[in-house]
Amino acid sequence: MLHFSKWQTIMILLVSVLGIAYAMPNLVSTMRGWSDPLPNKNLHLGLDLQGGSHLLLEMNSGEIKEAWLETIRGDALAKLRSARPRIAYSNMVIKKAQNLVQVRIRKPEQYDGAVTLLRTLIQNLQGNVFTGIGATDLIVERADNNIITLKPTVEALNQRIDSAIGTSIETIRRRIDQLGTTEPNI
Repeated sequence: MLHFSKWQTIMILLVSVLGIAYAMPNLVSTMRGWSDPLPNKNLHLGLDLQGGSHLLLEMNSGEIKEAWLETIRGDALAKLRSARPRIAYSNMVIKKAQNLVQVRIRKPEQYDGAVTLLRTLIQNLQGNVFTGIGATDLIVERADNNIITLKPTVEALNQRIDSAIGTSIETIRRRIDQLGTTEPNI
């Protein structure tokens, strides 16, 4: 059995009472009247100690597709307008259902030159273990009646969606880190 001297027992009790007195405002913050002589600084809990937070982020891939089709249309317009001699075109439309951009070349003799010019819009994708190497982001095809179709590839679309998701997660991570949370699970 442990035996403490009288002064040690008094010190242990005194430290225990002071510890309880200093912790009391955090335990009972609604009863302000009786705790006036006690210290009144509350401990402010961070987001992680208050129970955390749950954030659900939804990615609308349809908007990404539409924005990219608009970009493809704009790039194709710029290429055709900057061509010398100028290439006459009409009916440049975005077909969202088929996920492509179509352009009709007015003069049949300029059709081959327009196809060659629009194929300069094709870019190689950055390959990795999953997508492979050698994939492109755009397919430029000939169609009937002097129509050229520009269609994004599935691999490129998936890469754009993955990139948008990664960017969104990184933005959320930076905002959460600014709050001072420790070990966030994002």
